[in-house]
Amino acid sequence: MQAGYEHAKERVVIADRGEWIWNEARNHFPKSIKILDYFHACEHIYNLASVLYGEGNAKGKRWAKEPCKKLKDKGPGSLIRAIKRRKAKDEKAKEALRLQLGYFRKYRKHMNYPVYIAKGMMIGSGPVEAACKVVVGQRLKQAGMRWSKNRADAMLAVRCALPSNELGRIERAARAA
Repeated sequence: MQAGYEHAKERVVIADRGEWIWNEARNHFPKSIKILDYFHACEHIYNLASVLYGEGNAKGKRWAKEPCKKLKDKGPGSLIRAIKRRKAKDEKAKEALRLQLGYFRKYRKHMNYPVYIAKGMMIGSGPVEAACKVVVGQRLKQAGMRWSKNRADAMLAVRCALPSNELGRIERAARAA
């Protein structure tokens, strides 16, 4: 909020399927575009392939590549139709198809990847997760370091503001530390 969230033209939340994350996004960022992490969605496709074709099966891996590509290029519609049409060979496959169909239906509105990509938005949370690891890990988790919550928050605010050259934010965070 201090960085100007209310004034941003676009607000985006990228998340995996953790229900608590979606609840937080709805509660705290209601005006945001909510994107399901593309790589997490593809993980579900590959897990389904493992059940349908067998763990590590080359045919299953080849099968999974196409729905992942279509999901990125065209969105979830064709994937949902393909899962609905698929015939299960046993109870385990039937249950996997049911669960994945429910998953892709539930998060369908958060998988409009062609639109997100066209707008220049990220569709994966990996770069943000890596940045958090670097910002936090490089400064706060070095050997022998102990931080109070308030001082850690202030230090992280400075670490985030420096690359953005936000001098006012740096001064406020430095005073808090």
